Amino acid sequence: MKTNIFAVVGLATLAGCTTASPEEAAKLSARIPPNYRAQIVDKVHGYLNDPFSVKEAEITKPTAVYGGAGQRFPGVCLRFFAKNQFGAYMGRTTFATTFRNGKLYQLYNPDISAADCASPWQSFPELNGKG
Repeated sequence: MKTNIFAVVGLATLAGCTTASPEEAAKLSARIPPNYRAQIVDKVHGYLNDPFSVKEAEITKPTAVYGGAGQRFPGVCLRFFAKNQFGAYMGRTTFATTFRNGKLYQLYNPDISAADCASPWQSFPELNGKG
């Protein structure tokens, strides 16, 4: 019985690690709104304690991002340094975003797989703090 439970848990974990096919990734990335970068800036600035502390922000190209329950959604990954609630910089934090119906649906910090953020990273200067 224990073996069956471990097998089911193991398979469920691996199901979340599946990568999107190139065709699926292209189809999903086409559903990202043209103003996705501005939506991300607004969401992240509302999320952080000190949005002006963001530095070295980077973003991936639109792709298919794991959104839970074995599903993939249009999204991007982003990473940056920012100060925490105590005013100290922590390590670089990586987030994933998903979009639905032209709106940023989710900003989350999961255990992002390398497959989700396999797209090359590029500078994201609009997110960097001005302070």
